[in-house]
Amino acid sequence: MGRRSGLAAVPAADLARELERRRGRAAILRRERAEAISRLAVVDAKIRAMGGDALDGIIGLPMRPGHNPMGLPTVLATAMRGKRMTPNEAAEAARRAGYRGGGRSYMKMIRNALSRHTDLFKRVERGVYTAK
Repeated sequence: MGRRSGLAAVPAADLARELERRRGRAAILRRERAEAISRLAVVDAKIRAMGGDALDGIIGLPMRPGHNPMGLPTVLATAMRGKRMTPNEAAEAARRAGYRGGGRSYMKMIRNALSRHTDLFKRVERGVYTAK
């Protein structure tokens, strides 16, 4: 027979009370988070009014430091809109647009995004793409 866990000794009513307490605390934290996002939107508006670049569109998304707010295909499509580019030019345009990526496989990621996302990109000629 296996060992009993320490949790097995706790009455079910106590566990239910603890779960309910945690649900209540989570609701309070969600309200606090919504208020913080509202305050952040005001700060973003002030930054834009002073000519700065606020990080619109990413509030509310859990991100670890060092990650990009938008995916590579989206950044490429935005940077290539109305232009014809080679994958090398597209990679440079993505970097200028703020996409952080420079690992060994960065160019492979660019080429994959251009060839696989046929809903976003069109191959104009060999090695040249444009955004749809």
